[in-house]
Amino acid sequence: MQIKAVNAVPSYRITHNIVSNLDTHKEWINQSFAPHKRKALLVGAGYSAKKHIGKIRQYQKDGYDVYAIKHALPILREGGVVPKGMITLDPRPAQGVSTHGVKRADLFDALPKETIVFHASMTHPSVFEYIKAKGHKVIGFHA
Repeated sequence: MQIKAVNAVPSYRITHNIVSNLDTHKEWINQSFAPHKRKALLVGAGYSAKKHIGKIRQYQKDGYDVYAIKHALPILREGGVVPKGMITLDPRPAQGVSTHGVKRADLFDALPKETIVFHASMTHPSVFEYIKAKGHKVIGFHA
Protein backbone atom coordinates (compact mmCIF):
# COMPACT_ATOMS: atom_id res chain seq x y z
CA MET A 1 0.00 0.00 0.00
CA GLN A 2 1.18 3.50 -0.78
CA ILE A 3 -0.07 6.61 0.98
CA LYS A 4 -0.17 9.82 -1.03
CA ALA A 5 -0.85 13.12 0.67
CA VAL A 6 -3.53 15.27 -0.95
CA ASN A 7 -3.77 19.00 -0.32
CA ALA A 8 -7.10 20.43 0.83
CA VAL A 9 -6.93 23.06 -1.92
CA PRO A 10 -5.25 23.25 -5.34
CA SER A 11 -1.51 24.06 -5.41
CA TYR A 12 -2.10 27.48 -7.01
CA ARG A 13 -4.23 28.43 -3.96
CA ILE A 14 -1.44 27.43 -1.57
CA THR A 15 1.04 29.48 -3.62
CA HIS A 16 -1.33 32.47 -3.41
CA ASN A 17 -1.58 32.03 0.37
CA ILE A 18 2.21 31.98 0.72
CA VAL A 19 2.68 35.11 -1.38
CA SER A 20 -0.07 36.94 0.55
CA ASN A 21 1.36 35.95 3.92
CA LEU A 22 4.88 37.06 2.97
CA ASP A 23 3.56 40.60 2.74
CA THR A 24 1.55 40.62 5.99
CA HIS A 25 3.68 38.81 8.56
CA LYS A 26 6.10 40.99 10.46
CA GLU A 27 7.86 38.21 12.38
CA TRP A 28 9.16 34.89 11.03
CA ILE A 29 10.95 31.90 12.50
CA ASN A 30 14.42 31.80 11.07
CA GLN A 31 17.61 29.85 11.57
CA SER A 32 19.15 32.33 14.03
CA PHE A 33 17.57 30.70 17.09
CA ALA A 34 20.15 29.22 19.46
CA PRO A 35 19.97 25.56 20.49
CA HIS A 36 18.40 24.94 23.87
CA LYS A 37 17.46 22.08 26.15
CA ARG A 38 13.76 22.88 26.58
CA LYS A 39 11.26 20.07 26.13
CA ALA A 40 8.04 20.37 24.18
CA LEU A 41 4.84 18.42 23.82
CA LEU A 42 2.82 18.82 20.60
CA VAL A 43 -0.85 17.92 21.09
CA GLY A 44 -3.20 16.99 18.27
CA ALA A 45 -6.97 16.55 18.59
CA GLY A 46 -7.12 12.77 18.48
CA TYR A 47 -8.89 10.57 21.00
CA SER A 48 -5.81 10.47 23.24
CA ALA A 49 -5.83 14.24 23.88
CA LYS A 50 -8.97 14.02 26.04
CA LYS A 51 -7.98 10.66 27.45
CA HIS A 52 -4.57 11.91 28.62
CA ILE A 53 -5.34 15.49 29.64
CA GLY A 54 -4.10 14.77 33.17
CA LYS A 55 -0.76 13.57 31.80
CA ILE A 56 -0.55 16.65 29.56
CA ARG A 57 -1.12 18.91 32.59
CA GLN A 58 1.61 17.02 34.46
CA TYR A 59 4.07 17.40 31.57
CA GLN A 60 3.41 21.14 31.65
CA LYS A 61 3.97 21.26 35.42
CA ASP A 62 7.24 19.37 34.85
CA GLY A 63 8.48 22.17 32.58
CA TYR A 64 7.43 21.03 29.12
CA ASP A 65 6.21 23.69 26.70
CA VAL A 66 2.83 22.53 25.38
CA TYR A 67 1.93 23.33 21.77
CA ALA A 68 -1.47 22.70 20.20
CA ILE A 69 -2.61 21.91 16.70
CA LYS A 70 -5.72 24.11 16.28
CA HIS A 71 -8.33 21.37 16.85
CA ALA A 72 -6.61 20.45 20.14
CA LEU A 73 -6.94 23.97 21.53
CA PRO A 74 -10.51 23.61 22.88
CA ILE A 75 -9.62 20.21 24.39
CA LEU A 76 -6.58 21.66 26.16
CA ARG A 77 -8.47 24.70 27.42
CA GLU A 78 -11.32 22.55 28.75
CA GLY A 79 -8.66 20.50 30.54
CA GLY A 80 -7.07 23.56 32.16
CA VAL A 81 -3.98 23.71 29.92
CA VAL A 82 -2.78 27.02 28.49
CA PRO A 83 -0.51 26.11 25.57
CA LYS A 84 2.65 28.11 24.93
CA GLY A 85 1.88 28.00 21.21
CA MET A 86 -0.63 26.91 18.61
CA ILE A 87 0.24 25.82 15.08
CA THR A 88 -1.91 26.60 12.04
CA LEU A 89 -1.42 24.86 8.69
CA ASP A 90 -4.84 24.95 7.03
CA PRO A 91 -4.86 26.51 3.55
CA ARG A 92 -8.64 27.06 3.69
CA PRO A 93 -10.48 30.23 4.86
CA ALA A 94 -11.12 30.85 8.57
CA GLN A 95 -14.88 31.03 8.05
CA GLY A 96 -15.23 27.57 6.50
CA VAL A 97 -16.03 24.29 8.21
CA SER A 98 -13.11 22.02 9.13
CA THR A 99 -12.76 18.31 8.41
CA HIS A 100 -13.87 17.78 12.03
CA GLY A 101 -17.17 19.56 11.26
CA VAL A 102 -16.30 22.71 13.22
CA LYS A 103 -16.22 26.27 11.92
CA ARG A 104 -12.47 26.94 11.79
CA ALA A 105 -12.76 30.46 13.26
CA ASP A 106 -14.60 29.03 16.29
CA LEU A 107 -11.52 26.96 17.16
CA PHE A 108 -9.67 30.18 17.99
CA ASP A 109 -12.26 31.37 20.52
CA ALA A 110 -10.43 29.49 23.29
CA LEU A 111 -7.08 31.07 22.33
CA PRO A 112 -5.50 32.71 25.38
CA LYS A 113 -3.67 36.01 24.80
CA GLU A 114 -0.40 34.51 26.08
CA THR A 115 -0.45 31.69 23.51
CA ILE A 116 1.76 32.44 20.50
CA VAL A 117 0.30 31.46 17.12
CA PHE A 118 2.77 29.85 14.72
CA HIS A 119 1.18 30.49 11.35
CA ALA A 120 2.42 28.46 8.38
CA SER A 121 2.90 30.52 5.24
CA MET A 122 0.54 28.16 3.40
CA THR A 123 -2.32 28.96 5.82
CA HIS A 124 -5.14 31.01 4.37
CA PRO A 125 -4.55 34.77 4.97
CA SER A 126 -8.02 35.13 6.54
CA VAL A 127 -6.81 32.99 9.47
CA PHE A 128 -3.95 35.44 10.11
CA GLU A 129 -6.33 38.40 9.84
CA TYR A 130 -8.85 36.79 12.20
CA ILE A 131 -6.24 35.95 14.86
CA LYS A 132 -4.37 39.25 14.56
CA ALA A 133 -7.63 41.22 14.88
CA LYS A 134 -8.14 39.55 18.26
CA GLY A 135 -4.75 40.90 19.38
CA HIS A 136 -2.70 37.70 19.37
CA LYS A 137 1.02 37.42 18.67
CA VAL A 138 1.58 35.65 15.35
CA ILE A 139 4.89 34.28 14.08
CA GLY A 140 5.15 32.96 10.53
CA PHE A 141 7.01 29.85 9.43
CA HIS A 142 7.45 27.84 6.25
CA ALA A 143 6.13 24.30 6.67
